[in-house]
Amino acid sequence: MATLARVLSEATRGLRRRIHTHPPPPPHAAAATPLLERLMRETDSGVKIALEEEEERERESSMATCQASFWEPLAVALRSSAPKKAELVLEWKLEKLLKERVLEREPYLKLISLCELSSNVQFALRVFTSMEAQGIQPNTSIFNALLTLYLSTGDIVTALSLFEIMDGKDESKPDFSTYSAFISAFSRLGDAHSMVSWYFATKKAGFSPTTRTYEYLITGLTKLGKFEDADRFFNEMLSVEILPNLSILEAKIEGLCKRKDVGGVREFLKFVINRGWELNEAMAEKLSRLYMDLGLVEEMEQLLGLIRKGTCFDVSMRLHCGVARLYANSDQLDQMEFAVMRMLEGGMIFGCPEDIEAVICSYFRRKAFNRLDLFLDRIRNSYELTRSTYDLLVAGYRKFELYERLDLIIKDMKIAGFA
Repeated sequence: MATLARVLSEATRGLRRRIHTHPPPPPHAAAATPLLERLMRETDSGVKIALEEEEERERESSMATCQASFWEPLAVALRSSAPKKAELVLEWKLEKLLKERVLEREPYLKLISLCELSSNVQFALRVFTSMEAQGIQPNTSIFNALLTLYLSTGDIVTALSLFEIMDGKDESKPDFSTYSAFISAFSRLGDAHSMVSWYFATKKAGFSPTTRTYEYLITGLTKLGKFEDADRFFNEMLSVEILPNLSILEAKIEGLCKRKDVGGVREFLKFVINRGWELNEAMAEKLSRLYMDLGLVEEMEQLLGLIRKGTCFDVSMRLHCGVARLYANSDQLDQMEFAVMRMLEGGMIFGCPEDIEAVICSYFRRKAFNRLDLFLDRIRNSYELTRSTYDLLVAGYRKFELYERLDLIIKDMKIAGFA
């Protein structure tokens, strides 16, 4: 069995030779505070002095208890703009823990976890070894934090060695989070075989998969184009009465759209809507693109019928624009105008110039100039024409020698600042 000292020593020696894959940024960062602004101005040598003064100020104002973690958001906020200062904040906290001989694991766990934000393996190892030097035995949570850090940097070998060490210790046995970290990492790395293998290892260890487990599997397999495998796990998830989250629904639609499985899309949409779920803008975009590519205006209309009630405004607008554009592409003016009026009466507007230009081109192809005038009047108060749209109108009026309309549109261009 690998020993912890050897694993960490080898990991440290190999650190400078590896190219790290940085983890995604955290969902939020600390807002600017006077202390943060001061740290940004300070030299590196003044960072710890500023932190000491802040801690003393809080202690004097009896705020030490409620603001005990004031340093955490600072470390997060500084990680990208001033990584050296972010490490100094962590270093200051570690020195405080060692000086005060803090023996609880939680503060050390926080430090190691924060190291993942900047892939700072070296400092995480320093925290780990300092903790052990204090006589604190690492538990499962500590090992998980370190293991997750190595996975986030792409160092699978060291992560596997840590797992082996955990498996050999009663006080730090791998738990569900340990297995989940491996599934997530291999999903992110695009390693389908390892991802699925760790899924089965999770079940063999006695842990039940969760929604997040299936998210890693289904999204990872979908990105790799392994749609049948993704479908298999989706059906398995439903069979054990686990409901999909938004990421899983998006991946499912993405897989169906990439296969251009129109029948599968239709059935899946019924499944989604019947359970009271809604399509978000990303899903509507994928479906619109599929139907646009295939020219399936009837399917787009059916989609509108499925989602009309309770659907968010942005999704409805995107689909209405898609329907109008499909009719425009096939020069079905009556249906196109009905789709436009339905959209406008519903309080929606065109979302992009390409949709408006498709309608204009249809009018020009059919030489329906009076109907084009009416269309432009309808949208005048709700949509500002872009330069490309004005250019299209100018070119069309010139082509068909409609000089009176040409003069008016050029005048409008000047007023709009496109002279």
